[in-house]
Amino acid sequence: MGRISQKHLNKVLKEYEWIIKIYRKKYSKEAKRDWRTYEQRLALRIRHAAKELLPLIKEACSQITVPQWKKILKNFIENPFPYLREYYKRNSSESGYSCDKRLSGWKVW
Repeated sequence: MGRISQKHLNKVLKEYEWIIKIYRKKYSKEAKRDWRTYEQRLALRIRHAAKELLPLIKEACSQITVPQWKKILKNFIENPFPYLREYYKRNSSESGYSCDKRLSGWKVW
């Protein structure tokens, strides 16, 4: 075995770099980073779900005969956040009430 010259070593390294470059181009797929926030992705998913559910919702609302219920459901579908805000207020209140009952031996006055 003889000595390896610097020229020979550089030539072999260039060949390996060339092979690696071709391999990366052919087999690696760069994952694109989704820079949107969680809230933006969630809103997008909700928007797509609403578009898919809209015909079913319209059909269900058309079968309701009481006008007040129809108005309430339509408002809920078009703008659900005020309803959900009120729901979570009630939910927190009920959780606190339940906690008080457990701490006081199920006797709340």
